[in-house]
Amino acid sequence: MQYYYPPLTWTNKMIIICSAVGFLLSSIHGQSPFLPLDFFLLSWSGIKSGGVTGLVFYSFFQSSLMSVLFNSLLIWFIGGELEQKWGGKLYLKLFIIAQLSTAVFYLLATAIFPSLGYLQGINFFCFTLIFFYGYFFSERPLSFMLIFPMKAKYFCLLLVGIQVYMMIFSARFASIFAHLMAFPVIFAYLKSRSLRAQGISIFSYLSNRKAAQKRRNLYVVSDDEHEKPERKKDDPKYFQ
Repeated sequence: MQYYYPPLTWTNKMIIICSAVGFLLSSIHGQSPFLPLDFFLLSWSGIKSGGVTGLVFYSFFQSSLMSVLFNSLLIWFIGGELEQKWGGKLYLKLFIIAQLSTAVFYLLATAIFPSLGYLQGINFFCFTLIFFYGYFFSERPLSFMLIFPMKAKYFCLLLVGIQVYMMIFSARFASIFAHLMAFPVIFAYLKSRSLRAQGISIFSYLSNRKAAQKRRNLYVVSDDEHEKPERKKDDPKYFQ
């Protein structure tokens, strides 16, 4: 049996290399606290003191080797196919938008709960890729833990469900929530981009959806008195 391996593009190479370097620096910091990491991580206190570098570097620092390996494989296999679909330029733009939107949501949370600490990790992009992979390749067969075969849509839902469970019952609820919120931001951006390409404004799109929703509550009845049913009080409006 031959397996298909998506090409490891330069964008994904740089993301994986930066994640590996960030993990190495985190490991060194664990053994030698003289290496300051506050400069690279994102926190509300750091932003207030003018340390905006965390907005750029926080995503490449992960404290777990398994997280680095798992996320790197996801970015390679799932991200590689999505990059082929979107193109390298848009793929990189989506990564930057996801990174900044995650930071904004986390900073809003830490403004309310200042004791939350630092944000780090690239999970925001991995979650976004998982959502879109399940959407575009929903019927593709995958193997969960390399043992249990399942369709891609169920595989992706399972991974997201695990993260939602951790968000609810973990002390890291704010960071997981911020990571998960990158997907609706990217979805809204891609939707607006698609509408602009069709020459449709977002306001006309929303008004058309509202009108279509109203039309679903309408039905046509016959003028024949013998076929015309007696209208109940809770029936929706209709056209004759």
